[in-house]
Amino acid sequence: MVDSWTAPALTAANPSGVPWTQAEFARYLVTGAGTFHGVAAGPMGPVVHGGIAELPESDIAAIATYLGDIVGAPEADAQQSPVVLASIAAGKPDPAYRQALGERLYVSACASCHYSVPENGVTAARPDLGINSATREADPSNLIHVILDGVAVKEGSGGVVMPAYREALSDSQIAAIAEYLRASRTGLPAWENLDQRVADLRAHVGTH
Repeated sequence: MVDSWTAPALTAANPSGVPWTQAEFARYLVTGAGTFHGVAAGPMGPVVHGGIAELPESDIAAIATYLGDIVGAPEADAQQSPVVLASIAAGKPDPAYRQALGERLYVSACASCHYSVPENGVTAARPDLGINSATREADPSNLIHVILDGVAVKEGSGGVVMPAYREALSDSQIAAIAEYLRASRTGLPAWENLDQRVADLRAHVGTH
């Protein structure tokens, strides 16, 4: 944990639905956003935008090569990964989304941006939340942080911002969105005590 954010392993143990590759590491270190792995927010924002992104291209390439070797993933077309295609299909707007609170809130607050279509695939500026590390971690802190406080202009993919929902959504509403994403996109065990975790992080004075 760093300032109440979790730091996912930069190895094959990373929980993202798509393995990191050398090219994805390089993209993330330069732009602050990975197509398949989310953005550099919270305490990672200044690490990228205030430091690593300023390094010479040769240094960034060396770091990306080193990290890519650790993961050992092939440089395959991740857009055609079954995990990516399944998450895109699950995120397609559908009238059935209106049935439960988490689904309704996701459609009204999130789906207009976090929506991909198969012919275009996933983009770094429009993260697919079903494959994102924050949705697949054992700890929901990173996802809750971003819903609460958004992604500022100096974080993530330069110039692309996400609004904060701290003042717009209650603890139970944010918990409902997190619960919906975890259940509908990942197939992983449900997070426990989400309402309390949201309340704790709302009160935490940290990076944001």
